[in-house]
Amino acid sequence: MQKLKTLGKIKGALGIVGVFLLLTTQVLSQRRLVVATDGSGDYRTVQQALDAVPSGQTHTTTVFIKKGRYKEKLTLAEGKNFVRLVGEDRDNTIFT
Repeated sequence: MQKLKTLGKIKGALGIVGVFLLLTTQVLSQRRLVVATDGSGDYRTVQQALDAVPSGQTHTTTVFIKKGRYKEKLTLAEGKNFVRLVGEDRDNTIFT
């Protein structure tokens, strides 16, 4: 009887570890690029960040756009999938 309880605890612990590894893998497989006009991000323009997104990816790349005014014409090349644009502030992240 004691062996069955121990086996149950081991299975439960392995299940928790498995869920943790799955979530960690999903978080690590997602990519986040930061755009800021002042140079504090990874890129100064949104287009530079879009150009840096790998083609044929199967996980989401989030382009986080800091407050500022961006005067750009954006194009996303064919084959660059799973791209999400997120502005830091609705009123102060401006595209013209």
